[in-house]
Formats: sequence, structure tokens, C-alpha cells
Amino acid sequence: MTKSILQVYCPFPNQKTAEESIRDLLEKRHIACANFLSGTSLYNWEGEIEHADEIVVIMKTSLSLKTLLFKTLEKLHPYDIPCIAAKEIEVNSSYYDWLESVTSSN
Repeated sequence: MTKSILQVYCPFPNQKTAEESIRDLLEKRHIACANFLSGTSLYNWEGEIEHADEIVVIMKTSLSLKTLLFKTLEKLHPYDIPCIAAKEIEVNSSYYDWLESVTSSN
């Protein structure tokens, strides 16, 4: 049987700021875990095409923590306009149980 959780995508400017933000979210129990991926981004910013190396973070959390996570992540994030994107995904029951045990809506 599968159950649903929230998967959140958010790029950061570097490993240090990504790790600092993720540690804070883990300590607050807003997320259960995060994966870090290196990548390159191209984007429009103030009329120019920008190129940046970034760390993409994929976080997993409880569906009930979406609003709290978004608000907290926006405060922690160093970008003026961070991309915080989420989607509901299905996971196996044992992973779901673990995730729910390490996150809190408080």
C-alpha cells in the first residue's frame, strides 16, 4: 500500500547556504530529509539572461506541513525570490511511517 507525502524542490546559490537552511528545517522537524544535487541554471533576471551554478535541494515532508515549510523556507532562503515548488508523491508505507515519525506540525 502507498501513502502520499510532499516533495519540495528548491535551488540554492551554494552548498553552505543550502546545508544551513536544511539543518534548520531538520531541527524544526519541518522536513524528514533532503537530497542535494549540483547543477547549472540559466534564467532571466532584470532583463538579462543569467548563468549560475546552484545546489538543487529536494526535501520530503508531511502534506500537513506544506504551508509552514513554505513560510519558513522563504525566511531562511538567501534569494530575493526563491523557487519553492512542491508536489504530492506516493511512497511505500514504511517510508511514510518513518517520515511522519520525524516531522511535526508544531
